[in-house]
Amino acid sequence: VPMDGSAPTGVNAIAKRGVALNMPKWEASTCVQCNVCATACPHAVIRPFILTKAENDAKPESLVTLPNKNKDIKAAVGESFFAIQVSPHDCTGCSVCVNVCPTNKKGTLTMVPYVENEEQWEAQWNYLRALPNKGDLLVNDDIKLPKNLAFRQ
Repeated sequence: VPMDGSAPTGVNAIAKRGVALNMPKWEASTCVQCNVCATACPHAVIRPFILTKAENDAKPESLVTLPNKNKDIKAAVGESFFAIQVSPHDCTGCSVCVNVCPTNKKGTLTMVPYVENEEQWEAQWNYLRALPNKGDLLVNDDIKLPKNLAFRQ
């Protein structure tokens, strides 16, 4: 920390805690793509991603995607696919995302042991984080909606 008491910004992007024993697992079949989980996460570790057709074809086998329902993203990207992914080394296991999910009675997000999914989550996160951020394609009027805001970094 600098002597003047200020703190550098953006350090959480590189500080990996890895403290969660349980993490949210996404069940795509019941998701309505509202992104409430991502906007409510206090640590910004559960994120929605948009993939183009080519990106979807090249994704890791374990990564589940859905056809994108968001008309604003479709207008910017064209045919696209949607995924929710958790940063495996940043999640604290607080389960806020599970508690706020409007479709959670159907089991859209459930807390599961981290160690059982570590390898696949790491591969999925690394693949998705390397993709261009499609949220940057949204214009200012589009990001007023929480479901769109979650795509911006």
